[in-house]
Amino acid sequence: MIFRGNPGSPFRPIGVIWQPSDNVRRGYETASWYAAIATAGQTTVLWSNGYYTKWTVTGYVTDSFFGPGGRKITPGTVMEYTYHTYDFMFAKSMCDGSLGKDGVIVQLLDEYEADYAPYKHDPSKTGYFLKVSDDGHPLEVTQRPNTGTQVHTYRVKWLGEWQESVLVKRSDGFNGDTTQVAFNIATERLDLLSVMHLL
Repeated sequence: MIFRGNPGSPFRPIGVIWQPSDNVRRGYETASWYAAIATAGQTTVLWSNGYYTKWTVTGYVTDSFFGPGGRKITPGTVMEYTYHTYDFMFAKSMCDGSLGKDGVIVQLLDEYEADYAPYKHDPSKTGYFLKVSDDGHPLEVTQRPNTGTQVHTYRVKWLGEWQESVLVKRSDGFNGDTTQVAFNIATERLDLLSVMHLL
């Protein structure tokens, strides 16, 4: 089935990705503010929420600008950069091989795949999407009903087997929503980078 979500859905790990070395620019509040970041090739977790796909790499600052006479980031400072795209664009780049041409290597979890099909309303056009198995997502994170407390408890299931519960402080979430934090913690415990052996 097609993996569908909305912009506010929590991100789930869907695999791992090798991102070759790159020079990227991280933008800030105004169009002219930036931090230039150099990143070495690295493997990182690939995330999707059924609407967006993203992955984050770590590099070091080579240059920055925060307005005339403004603060600059010390060159060599470690900083993260997140690649961010729509699910359908990521699926298309996997299906047409353009990711591979850029040196990017993707290994999806067995439950996910990139696919395409003609639009029902216009068969002359092709739609691209990510699919998840009919059994559903391999990582399930569900909040237990403890509303009103300052610590939220989440039950975690991986490949149908219960894992250790995740506890998240309400203050660590966004406007009290701690779901994404719980997914992040549960994913860190899985240590996908070691388990999947991409390279």
